[in-house]
Amino acid sequence: MIPKLFAPSATSFTTNGIGSLTELISCEVTEERNGIYELEAQISIEARHYNDITHSAIIGAVPCDGGEVQGFRIYKITRPINGIVTIKARHISGQLSNIPVRPFTAANVGAALAGLKNNSMQANPFTFWTDKSTVAAYNQTKPESVRARLGGQEGSVLDVFGGEYEWNNWTVRLWNNRGQDRAVTLMYGKNITDVRQEENIENTITGIVPFWAGGEDEVVYYNGIVEADTAQNFPYGRTVVHDFSSDFTEKPTAQQLKARAERYVIRNQIGIPHVSIKVSFVALWQTEEYKDVAPLQEVKLCDYVTIIFEKLGITAKAKVVKTVYDVLNERYSSIELGDARQDFASYVVGLATQTEETAAAVASNKNLVSSQISEALVTFQDVMNEAIESATDQIVGAKGGNIVTRMNDQGLPVELLITDNLDLQMAKNIWRWNIGGLGYSSKGYNGPYGLAITQNGAIVADFITVGTLTANLIRAGILRDLNGKNWWNLETGEMVISGRLNAASGTFAGELQAATGSFSGQIKGGSIAIGGTASVPIFAVGADGKVTMRNFELDGVGNAATIGCSVMNCENLRAGTAVIEGDLHMNGGTVYAGDVQASYVSASTVDCGTIYCANPPWTSIYDDSDERLKKNIEDIDGKNALKFILALDPKSYTFRKDGRDALGFIAQDIKKTMKELHVSYPLIKEKEDGMLSLNYTNLIALIVAAIQEIAGGK
Repeated sequence: MIPKLFAPSATSFTTNGIGSLTELISCEVTEERNGIYELEAQISIEARHYNDITHSAIIGAVPCDGGEVQGFRIYKITRPINGIVTIKARHISGQLSNIPVRPFTAANVGAALAGLKNNSMQANPFTFWTDKSTVAAYNQTKPESVRARLGGQEGSVLDVFGGEYEWNNWTVRLWNNRGQDRAVTLMYGKNITDVRQEENIENTITGIVPFWAGGEDEVVYYNGIVEADTAQNFPYGRTVVHDFSSDFTEKPTAQQLKARAERYVIRNQIGIPHVSIKVSFVALWQTEEYKDVAPLQEVKLCDYVTIIFEKLGITAKAKVVKTVYDVLNERYSSIELGDARQDFASYVVGLATQTEETAAAVASNKNLVSSQISEALVTFQDVMNEAIESATDQIVGAKGGNIVTRMNDQGLPVELLITDNLDLQMAKNIWRWNIGGLGYSSKGYNGPYGLAITQNGAIVADFITVGTLTANLIRAGILRDLNGKNWWNLETGEMVISGRLNAASGTFAGELQAATGSFSGQIKGGSIAIGGTASVPIFAVGADGKVTMRNFELDGVGNAATIGCSVMNCENLRAGTAVIEGDLHMNGGTVYAGDVQASYVSASTVDCGTIYCANPPWTSIYDDSDERLKKNIEDIDGKNALKFILALDPKSYTFRKDGRDALGFIAQDIKKTMKELHVSYPLIKEKEDGMLSLNYTNLIALIVAAIQEIAGGK
């Protein structure tokens, strides 16, 4: 499709606009994964519409095979050279750099993207979309541009939630995975080679010898080589010695070292070459070799490609990380393939966020489930070692670069630059060091600088890995351990602890859940439940003051042995003093107490086997007996009462449970006697477990009625 020229105010690019740029000499669109998205074209000053090409005008062009027309806003027009000018234009999403957004916070990726729209401080024509559901704390503390908050700096949406952007005119899409596997396979080494890739293959490690070094020249090593499965495919072994001393707190055995090394080989994909291939189609279009790379014309940015290293017998996955599309000829000029394996930066982002499964658990505020993290990544030292290795590889393995010293008007040096291009306008990767600080940018000389140390003492970085961090103040959204078992959301106050929580003093307000362990201190809240099940806890205190317990024992020392509550339910109570400001329910259990006091204890409320009191002369049990509390009041038939009392069969016996000797009656005998005499007295109660209990208090009234009958009546 021939690119078209549109006015700076255009919002749709499906019309003819100002006109078609039919006389363009060349036109290419370059897009990097989560990076630059630009158009570069050349045109003669004699061409039609040349005079209409102005700064901020928009060129509509198709950026890839099958893609939609995208708008690119012109930001640079070079001076004519031999009557030819070069036009440079950025995708219209670059306009987001000029839309400020006020500070706000969000708890998940959808809310963060919506917040960028809703908190824009001027008209924002862009819409935002994502297929991610990641939950994490997003916190913007100062006004910044929308583009800066989308990615490229600490705390941005991309930094917090990860993902891959797709810029579709006025729509910004954040995909969990933008690309797909289109079943495209590249046979590397047959007709396609790359200098960088050859270096990667040459430097591929095939095995390691692990060792541990302690104090006083004490060394343990595995007397062999831990090799990758692919080691035999290389012409010769490339083995390195690796120090695992910091991975163990105690002296390991040789077999433990071997096991640790095997995990290291798998996790770091030892024996698999890193992929870094640039395929230039321009050099192959008219050759026989083109057929071997032609399938790559079908892929799109972020797609996966299978790389077969035929000579090595190894297959690896690569990702399309950069495309250069020839708009006029409707085909790629080149594509770049990079490693599909997870890099360290992506891994740290993964640790900082909850997976979709974790997001669902946090949203329900119930069961907080940790992310699934591989067994190999179980210690912080693993991450620290990996960070050091990654940094070492990048610095030691660096190739190329240019050192530039910038001078002021007096010819004095004021700035030191390390760049990937001597032309600062063309440079993308830049280290810049001046009186203001030291910084790195992958977006060119004018930044933004996502990695920096500034003169005011600030350090800005996407990812920081340290062994020990000492600070007066740490401002963070979520603090969590490496395995995701413990975390603290500083924004909401929620905390999950998988181990022991100790508090020497102070109070705790809220909900405290613990599968095992103990608690000593003060708990304030609506309710407390410990042990047992949700429906039948061993100990519980309700918001209404009701205490329920299976067994309760106090040492009887001073006030520590005093219980104050409105209602108490328990199986066994042991206390020096029990003060119950309400009902005492003993589910057939026993009260062991020096003194039992209650403002209200009714006969139906006290239900226990025995009450033991250390001070019987001062101990009394009172039943409510006010006439105003009763109805259906009738005299007891003395004759029937006498017959019943005379038919009773007193017994002596020993309780099986605690070996106590006692005198009394057998509940089954009394039940049988009432049936034989055709009388019904409220004496027997059957419990939930089928056991029978006898109301000795009601038996007193029958004894009195029998005595009165013997004495000749009332």
